[in-house]
Amino acid sequence: MFPKLKEDAKYGRFAFDIYALPYQCRANCTASPPKVSKADIQRIFVNNQTNHERNMTLVNTEGLQTVWLRTCYDPRFEAKYKSLLEASGADVLSYIRVLDDSTRYDFETRDKDFWRQVLIRMPGITDFSGLTDENGDGSDLYYNSGQNDKDLIEGAEVTGDLALAELEMQAGVYLLDKDSIRSGVITILWLDEHGNVAWESKFNPLTCDLEELSNAISQQPISLVESTGIDECLFPWGM
Repeated sequence: MFPKLKEDAKYGRFAFDIYALPYQCRANCTASPPKVSKADIQRIFVNNQTNHERNMTLVNTEGLQTVWLRTCYDPRFEAKYKSLLEASGADVLSYIRVLDDSTRYDFETRDKDFWRQVLIRMPGITDFSGLTDENGDGSDLYYNSGQNDKDLIEGAEVTGDLALAELEMQAGVYLLDKDSIRSGVITILWLDEHGNVAWESKFNPLTCDLEELSNAISQQPISLVESTGIDECLFPWGM
């Protein structure tokens, strides 16, 4: 069963919707989006985003966006992939968005940046690192950003490069490419708001708890630094 679009993800909510229309329609637009039929909406969506992808780009209060992206669909590694998925629990953790579809994400090549093709389908995953609901009723919301907090920046400067990089992080991509599946050690790409890799880490789901790691990185910056100092769940490979 295909997932349904969430209310805030329906047509007209994103600027993308207007720019995906033919240029003749855009030229006639005024202050409001044009009226379109369901057939028009389907035409726009079918080649650009699935409902699942579109729902993933909604602003939420769950913290840093985390995506489990599988790009290797070689049948020889199917059993190994399933064991990693089961060991990590990524498929049952609600805040881990799983992208696992050979018809859409089988784009692994020799180019080390092949994974960036997912940003073409989902440019919004690096737009924010979550938001905070101050009053709990939606009346006072603000976007989280470590780059605008003077105290966090000063503290990060003392801690080192990883803490400074963490202030830039908007999303974490667990990359399940051939190397990750074959070795059993998953590459984590920490992206900034422009989709660039601010930091790269390694994660072994057989020896580390993904839920504890996710909880740590959803908190204030420095948590990643603490994680790397406490155990070997993360192996930092500074960019």
